Amino acid sequence: MEILDTLRFNLRTLSDVETFLPVFMPLPVSLDEEARELLKGEESRDVLQAFRDAAAREGKIPYGEWVGIAYRKTGKRGRALFRPLRAALTGSLAGPELERVYGLLSRDTVLLRLERALSEIRGKERNR
Repeated sequence: MEILDTLRFNLRTLSDVETFLPVFMPLPVSLDEEARELLKGEESRDVLQAFRDAAAREGKIPYGEWVGIAYRKTGKRGRALFRPLRAALTGSLAGPELERVYGLLSRDTVLLRLERALSEIRGKERNR
């Protein structure tokens, strides 16, 4: 029920749920082209590394605290802070409210997705 509540503003029909369900599964999400392009930037790496370091702490920390740690470490805010995080966690630059998505994901899933996005960035940097 929490997933449907999180998605309610993103659905036009009930069948649209299928589009968003992978976001809530424990497996890595596939990145759409916009998300992949955003993650090419060096700024994305710094932001995701800050989120990853904070998430690696013992236990899952509250979303607001997590964002605060990343902000203090990078100095980034707004779109510069949240778009790379959204791309890494959901595979897209649009979708359900990020705080709610984070709340429904396990710490292990969050770490897995951040690591995967950072690996993609590192791979692109090596290929330059």
